[in-house]
Parts: sequence; C-alpha cells; structure tokens
Amino acid sequence: MEYTPSSAEVLGILSRTHKVSANAAPERLTPEGSGRLYWRVRLEDDSTIIVMCFEKDRPENSYFAHIGLFLNELQVPTPRIWGDYTEEGWLVLEDVGDVSLRDTIAGRLDANHPPSLKLYQDSLRAGKLLHEKGTPLFHLKPFTLMHGFDQSLYLWETNYFWKNCLHDQLGIVDSAQPVAPYAEEFQQLADELSKLERVLIHRDFQSHNVQVKQGQIHLIDFQGMRFGLPEYDLASLLYDPYVSILENDRQTLLDYYSLNTFRPGGPRRKIFLQCAAQRLMQACGAYGFLSLQKGKTQYLDYIPPGMHRLKMVLEELDELKNLQQLLKKTSDLTQKIRAQQS
Repeated sequence: MEYTPSSAEVLGILSRTHKVSANAAPERLTPEGSGRLYWRVRLEDDSTIIVMCFEKDRPENSYFAHIGLFLNELQVPTPRIWGDYTEEGWLVLEDVGDVSLRDTIAGRLDANHPPSLKLYQDSLRAGKLLHEKGTPLFHLKPFTLMHGFDQSLYLWETNYFWKNCLHDQLGIVDSAQPVAPYAEEFQQLADELSKLERVLIHRDFQSHNVQVKQGQIHLIDFQGMRFGLPEYDLASLLYDPYVSILENDRQTLLDYYSLNTFRPGGPRRKIFLQCAAQRLMQACGAYGFLSLQKGKTQYLDYIPPGMHRLKMVLEELDELKNLQQLLKKTSDLTQKIRAQQS
C-alpha cells in the first residue's frame, strides 16, 4: 500500500467495537498481503485482536468481509469478523496467531508424527466442507466473487508461468508469450479443465494460508474464493512447494479426503494431476513475478522445488509432452537460482 495509516487511526477504528488498553500500541505485522496491512492490538482484557487496512481499488479485498462471514456461517475455521468497515477500507478480525502450517511442521510433513498429520487432515476437512457444502449455501445467498475458473483464467495462469518464470526469470524461452506447440498444449489443458463441474474453492489453499493456534487450524487469505475444481485446492496443499511431502503420505492424505478417488487409475486421478500441473505453473510464475517485479528474492528458493514437482506430475500425467521436453533445460536450476541470489 502506498498509504500507511497512523497508530491513532488504527486505534480509532478498533475503539468502535472494542475497549482498547490505555497503553495500547498497535504492532505492525508482516508479511503484508496484496494491498493489505495488519496490526495486532492488545485490548483492555489483555486479549489481542487484528486490525486490517486494505486498498479499496483491489476488488478481492472488498470481498474479504462478506466471504469471511459466509465461511463463518458454513463453519469453515477462519478468523471471525468483529468489525466490518469495508466501505472505509478497514476490518477488525479475530487474532489467530502468527504461526502457519508450514512453520508448525518446519517445512516437512512427518506423517508418523500424529499432531502434524492431524493438522493436514483438519485442513483437508475444512477444504472439503467448503467444496461440498459451500456451493448450495452460496446459491441460497449469492454475493459477488472473483471471476471463476474458465478457459481464460486457466490460460492467464499458464501465460503468467511462461512469462514470469520461463522467460523473465530463467531465460529458457525467447518469447514472452507461449508459442506453438506449447500454446496448443496450454489451450488443451484449459479446454479440458473448463468443461468440468465447478464448486467453491479457496483458490490459494497452501501451507502459508493455514494458521495454527493452540493446535487448531484457521484458513486465511480467502478473499480470492471463487468457483473452480476441488482438485485445484487439493493440489495447492499437497504439491505445495513450501513443504516437502513424500508421495506415500500425499496419497494417504488424498485418501483421507476421498478414499480411492485419486489413486493411480482412480476416477479423478487425471483431473488431480492436471490441476497439480496448472497450480504448480501458477505458483512458479508467482515466484518469478514476486522476485523480479517486487524485489522479494526469497521466493526464488521455491522455484526449484516447484519445478521439480511439476516435472514429476507431467511425467505421470503423460501430457504436455513438449513442455516436458522444454523443462529438461532446467536440470541445473538450483545452481542457477543460487547464482542469481549471490
């Protein structure tokens, strides 16, 4: 955000709904969201609460409160909305802590550690509740969401990957836009996925967007909720470049979500892999964009694992074969990334 509110403004918003401690000093939190700033404030009863200020010209930010209240009603674990001042660009939220799912498991899922496994199971259960119960509730009480997944959005994601990762960051393609035969492969993938029935999905269902407080999970950054495929959310969490998950453990979690559905040869295995390829391309595109355009070079660390998982997925999927061949040029990717960081 270009404008940073003062502490007095933060406390002024909060005082509309809560009694603030006499010596309260808003604590600025990081990382910041896209066009969003957060503060933690101590209340008179010594509990804490979050105040969020957001840019109103970003549509998804203006949807945050309505989606949050919808998810609260659905009983998906998310921060409760205590004060809604969307028209002014402010919200007051429940404090669900600073520790993400990724932080809790230190970047590696140990399925033999019951507390870690339970956090993933709880996250999948929350996702499934949204996928299965959210759509009928939404149709009873419709409201504005971000544009759902269709051909145009799938192609936007693959173009984003091509430009920001393959062209701008890695320099392994000459054109900033996909060319034949890769463009045709992306089009076919978009065509196939866009024909499938859509439900409500989180859209960015990864380990940094699951907060853990006192052993309970809370989904955050849900302002991008839209209609799409549940497999996209599953792939976002289970092929998350931020976390290392063994293939056997990934399959165990898929079975927890829906027994046998996503096993090799299962009825929706291909769809899951297609969504995994789609999501991993989007993620690697985002890492390239954030590092080059926003100066957040820490995201470079996640391009190698993201690309490695993309290669694994494409190998099993046995589609996008031209892209598979192109990605062989990234075999020394980790060394290249480290050279860029030095």
